[in-house]
Amino acid sequence: MHLFATGIALGSILLSTQALADPPKLKDYRAAYDECLKASTDAGPTGAVEGCTEFVVDETKREINALYNVIHAQLESKSPDDAAEFDKAQRSWLAYRNAHCDLAGKYIGSPEFVVCPMNLDIERVHELRQIAGQG
Repeated sequence: MHLFATGIALGSILLSTQALADPPKLKDYRAAYDECLKASTDAGPTGAVEGCTEFVVDETKREINALYNVIHAQLESKSPDDAAEFDKAQRSWLAYRNAHCDLAGKYIGSPEFVVCPMNLDIERVHELRQIAGQG
């Protein structure tokens, strides 16, 4: 495990010089969702919404997990108490997202069961990017 972490650290250092010259473009999930909807005319409106939200949710979950790991590691190295608070905040956010979207789906209707988590995940990506210093 230590060798793996060392390899990641060295890889990060090597890639950081390239990143300074050519910063990575952060994915715009709302634009990706809109593009997916436009391209999914064969699936019908309901199928397109479900398929496109599933695609975006998968992508945002990956980025949320990656950002969480980066932020948690940074906090852990500086203040284990802050890392624990960050972990608690993330768990609370997940509980909020799930409860809020379940309720919204019950009262707004079927598409909200999939659209609501996607929207909140997109917002969370932006929040975590700010904490990580990426946006």
